[in-house]
Amino acid sequence: MTRSRSSTQASGRLPARVLARTATTTSALLGVALAVAKHAPFVLVAAEIPPLAAPIYLRGTPIYRHDVLITGAVARRVPTHEWLPDQGRYVGCFFGSAMSPRGTSGGLWMDARGEAVGVQSGMMLDKGAPQGIAFIAPPQALRRLLADRHDIPSPWSGMAVEELWEQGSEYRANFPGIQEALVAAQVVDNGPAQAAGVPKRALVLEANGRRLTYRDDFFAVIRSLAPGDKVTLKLRPPEGGEDFTAEIELRDH
Repeated sequence: MTRSRSSTQASGRLPARVLARTATTTSALLGVALAVAKHAPFVLVAAEIPPLAAPIYLRGTPIYRHDVLITGAVARRVPTHEWLPDQGRYVGCFFGSAMSPRGTSGGLWMDARGEAVGVQSGMMLDKGAPQGIAFIAPPQALRRLLADRHDIPSPWSGMAVEELWEQGSEYRANFPGIQEALVAAQVVDNGPAQAAGVPKRALVLEANGRRLTYRDDFFAVIRSLAPGDKVTLKLRPPEGGEDFTAEIELRDH
């Protein structure tokens, strides 16, 4: 997408041009040409995510109900990543304790001072039902887009991981003596992980020599690399057996 339309209450709908984007947080920087020279409405972007439990506010259009103010609070301040199954990739975010219905994506979350603290990008679902946790692109990502003003590469492995203790007892019984590891829960067709021979449901023990316990361990390794770099995974087959390695060449996504 290179062209879009932007809307403000004062100016109506205006043509907009995509100046920069990043798949890491599903964020984009748009440029809008004003019909006459004047000061445009703007907000400041906060330097960091607000403190835990700080109130935050989103003005959006949930399910075509206009000018709705949604309130929430910072639920987790440390940025993480969440899997978007329809896009086959992770999105970087922090968590807000709030309902974020369909139609609010792309809206600005604000703090009590009126500074932008993030962009609404998704919500936590369980079997399709919202769980009251909003995924919010952090302000650091927005500030980088504003500063760089060009597309920011996003390293993509083509796989989603879960933690071992999320799995059922029958699966865990295949790995006696192992209490902490990750599982290749999703392997995208024709993606880097599949090309490297990573089987779905394989146990993921290490990435570039780093032991893996939590999702964030995996994200830390991937986000330290760039498209074209390689990451070596130590794996064990889903049914148990001998360990093996797979070398994934990361792609931009």
